[in-house]
Amino acid sequence: MILLYYLISSILVSAQNNPNSLCKLQENHKEYKLVTCERLKVFYLYGDPKTRAYTYGKVLKEKNLTSGIDYFSNKIFDSMKNSPIIKTFFSFFINALVRKTQSDTPNEILEELAFFAKGLDRSYIDIKRAHSLPDLGSLIYGISSGGYFKTLPAAGCSSIAKKNADGSFIYGRNLDFAGVNVWDKDPTITIHIPSDNSEAKHLSIGSAGSFLSGITGANEYGIIIAVHQNYNKSRSWSGTMMPAIGELVLRKAKNLEEAKEIVLKNPPITFWTFVITDLKTQETITIEISKDAYAIRTMQSGKIAQSNHLLASNTNMYEYISEGTLYNSIKRKEFLDKQLEKTNLFLTDIQKILSYSENTKGELSAYSDLLKGHTIQSAIFEQKEDSFLSVSIDDAPTSSGDFLRFSLKHLFLENWENAEKIFSPATIEVRENHKEIAQAFYQYFDAHDDSAALKHLSKQTSSDARLFRSVIYLKQKKYADAGTELALRESELLNLPLHIRQSFLYLKILHALNTNQSEKATVLAGELLQLHPKRSSYRKLAEKIQSGLPFSKNTDSLKFEFFSGDLSERPD
Repeated sequence: MILLYYLISSILVSAQNNPNSLCKLQENHKEYKLVTCERLKVFYLYGDPKTRAYTYGKVLKEKNLTSGIDYFSNKIFDSMKNSPIIKTFFSFFINALVRKTQSDTPNEILEELAFFAKGLDRSYIDIKRAHSLPDLGSLIYGISSGGYFKTLPAAGCSSIAKKNADGSFIYGRNLDFAGVNVWDKDPTITIHIPSDNSEAKHLSIGSAGSFLSGITGANEYGIIIAVHQNYNKSRSWSGTMMPAIGELVLRKAKNLEEAKEIVLKNPPITFWTFVITDLKTQETITIEISKDAYAIRTMQSGKIAQSNHLLASNTNMYEYISEGTLYNSIKRKEFLDKQLEKTNLFLTDIQKILSYSENTKGELSAYSDLLKGHTIQSAIFEQKEDSFLSVSIDDAPTSSGDFLRFSLKHLFLENWENAEKIFSPATIEVRENHKEIAQAFYQYFDAHDDSAALKHLSKQTSSDARLFRSVIYLKQKKYADAGTELALRESELLNLPLHIRQSFLYLKILHALNTNQSEKATVLAGELLQLHPKRSSYRKLAEKIQSGLPFSKNTDSLKFEFFSGDLSERPD
């Protein structure tokens, strides 16, 4: 009988597949369907929320699609892999923090995560910790990013929305976060089909294992939500888990007012910016919110852009952001605003915007780039007569790769046959250089293999790639190689942003000190002070050298930040 059931199921699945479609129905069950569209997976989950949660967990386990859960659940322990005793004690603290910080999250969401864990046959706290990583990373960043916290991810994200002169509307977003070679390898759309009218049909754009729709998602009423990290010192020890906020919006909201009300009633533990769109009215708003304050921005002349710095006076006062990260966030916002001045922006235009890198060869120039090595997902929504979703299906950085385009209405009606491939806007050379940046980020941030990361950027000649290599060579005590990388011409240095010039000078000083060139170090210290560095570590080293006071020339703690393209530094 079982064999007969699978035989009949196989025949029915084959009969439903259009041989000319990019998408194929792989499995069709009462509780779920699985559709594959090249490397993209589309899961349809049916029933009440708990049933959907359990089903999804069970299917992921059966298909061995748990790498994302494993990664995000354990990332916070990355720096303790070789310290099992410390990890054991630290896990008690982190798990208690997870429970405390999620205490305002609605019980129904927490119960669903418990059912999700049961389906996966994993501990409930593992699943809660995986879904809490963005909150924990943001919360702890406001306290410390050194020591055992140095491997916590920093999120980025860029959004752009515009009402076009021809009456159409478009919204695009990049998700920049840890998870290269995990999130981007299993792009997934999870579509929730509820058993009654108590919630809307809605979808999550994520990776296998991203059950809640709060990162990027949409519902059948044309409400779209996306989230951006803010760097800040606002923190509360209890709040609503960030991914749950978007999930609540997509389940209940039919318009922007309802979406706004849900967000304001469920503030997170630290600042996040929610970008919310209503395709029906072609409007987008942003809400910067924590338990301390909130601010709402609306479209001006039919356009709006968002990066990562806090924009309102009552929220900006909580900002705690490094010089390099702030510079890049401002640059991205300025770039997006400039693109919005165009009369119309269409799908290919948004692809090019989301994949923008200043270097014409696509080499590392992260201090100016919109695309990041850890751009792990990109999505574009269009609306005119119909509404469309284009979602990335390629390796990180996803915005310069290929997309698949669907009718949103048809997706919710379980019709995927007309999916269309949208090819990469990048040249082969640019795309390959982008992928090398992503793999360098992975080796440096996740694998902790500096030499492997170095190989991926060994042929890139951009100043940012040279800054990265300088950091690695100084840490490895390869001073001749570091000296070669740091030997930029004066004209090259003058063309760099001021804070990047200061970072090069800082590394040059460390290089001179470690190669017994004290006179050169003194001259370089004077040059650095003339540039009035904001960073106290730069300023203090230069002042001590100039004053003849004791100083440290240690390079072991040097760290490169792929998001800002600069040395990683705590805000002063």
